[in-house]
Amino acid sequence: MSKRSKRHHFVPKALQKYFCCDDGKIWYSQKGKNDKFLKPEKRNTTSTFQERNYYTVQENGRPSDIIEREFYGKIDNFLGEIIPYILECLDNKKTPIFDKEVKALLKDLVHKMIMRTPDFVHHDDFLAGRELIEDTISEAQNRGLSKTDIAEMAAKLGDVSYLKSQGRNIRIQGQISSSEKIDTFLKKYDFRWGICTGLNSLILSSRMVYRLGNGSSNGLKNHNTEIWFPLSPRVCLVLLRDKKNRIPTINEIPDIKVQEVNEYAAENSLSIASNYELILQSAMKNC
Repeated sequence: MSKRSKRHHFVPKALQKYFCCDDGKIWYSQKGKNDKFLKPEKRNTTSTFQERNYYTVQENGRPSDIIEREFYGKIDNFLGEIIPYILECLDNKKTPIFDKEVKALLKDLVHKMIMRTPDFVHHDDFLAGRELIEDTISEAQNRGLSKTDIAEMAAKLGDVSYLKSQGRNIRIQGQISSSEKIDTFLKKYDFRWGICTGLNSLILSSRMVYRLGNGSSNGLKNHNTEIWFPLSPRVCLVLLRDKKNRIPTINEIPDIKVQEVNEYAAENSLSIASNYELILQSAMKNC
């Protein structure tokens, strides 16, 4: 039996590798207790964008890494296969071509990246678990269950580990569940590609995917919303609505826009990384 994985990456290493320095390490910073970024430090990606047991669930009464290994493992494998193809096409000034099935998988990937990060899911596992047990006790009392059964449930309120586990199960179920509403919206979005050709480059953040509203509402209902997903310091996948096909498939991103996106990422993320320390410091200067 293989050893259970406990170190779970909410930003997959298959994505992090493209933001690494030549030595395979990455400049990394995360927000401290005062909500300010700590001094950037160069790290191995094993220790970045990860949290212990973040996706651990109970399976047959025992802690399991099935979500990290099976659910996100398949997604990360797809990411590891698709990014090299995209980058190779764009390096050769060609538009990446996908069939209908791959387009759907890529949009689903973007959706899953949005949902998997702690920046999107503001959830206290302990509080959620306690609320679940308290609701269960209240329901049991209303149904007239025995005092012994209710006392057994109430005893669980003192078990912090158990409450966290129950709350984590609730959170993870929400993260991995499909949303027909979001899937329907994403079907209306087209693929575009942003290329950084100047001195500045895109950072990687724990949020990963950014919904940029062009000055108005930031929801998917807003027709001006663009979804930006940096795949490397120089390449960004952009989903947008362009019914009249006015926007070129491949677009240069000016340095000023790159800086704007980086600052947005830093402001709205718990941790950020780059292959250049100075670019990371520039992104976090106003945070």
